[in-house]
Amino acid sequence: MDGLLPINKPRGMTSADVVYKVRKILHIKKNWAQWHVGSER
Repeated sequence: MDGLLPINKPRGMTSADVVYKVRKILHIKKNWAQWHVGSER
């Protein structure tokens, strides 16, 4: 699966939390760092 999934995350929720929930919903077992782009650097 390739592509982008724009997400407006709620305050207090980390990017890792969002990725965990999306992976759980989509049944993906990849390491989140391989496809996480993130806005915080």
